[in-house]
Amino acid sequence: MKKVILLLGLILGICNMGVTAFAEESQVDVLIDTRPGLDVYDLTEWRSKRSGNEKEDKEFILDTYGTKDKSAKFVKDENLTKVNAAPISLDDTGKATFTLPRYQNERDAAYLILSSGETGKHYMLPIVLYLPQV
Repeated sequence: MKKVILLLGLILGICNMGVTAFAEESQVDVLIDTRPGLDVYDLTEWRSKRSGNEKEDKEFILDTYGTKDKSAKFVKDENLTKVNAAPISLDDTGKATFTLPRYQNERDAAYLILSSGETGKHYMLPIVLYLPQV
């Protein structure tokens, strides 16, 4: 009887170790890539050429240039000027605060805000900022 109990204890011990090993192998490393910073581009000239309304222009940019690669192509093709010299950093709460000119070349300004330095397959959608017209 003692042999059976000892054998049963040994089997349970091995099974318990196997479950532990299985649980450890089921763990997955998770990397959360936060946006390291933001780049701001002047869209004022593009806004003037397009002469559409704000909603239509924003929809056009998001529908047509909604990916990281397409946004970069849009910036290059439209020869947009970068407003900030260095990427705008986010604070420890994930917020970025910066000041932009209300007018560019005596016209109501517009800006395109893109994340800077993103890696991986997930990305932040472009932000289109039209400052109010008077």
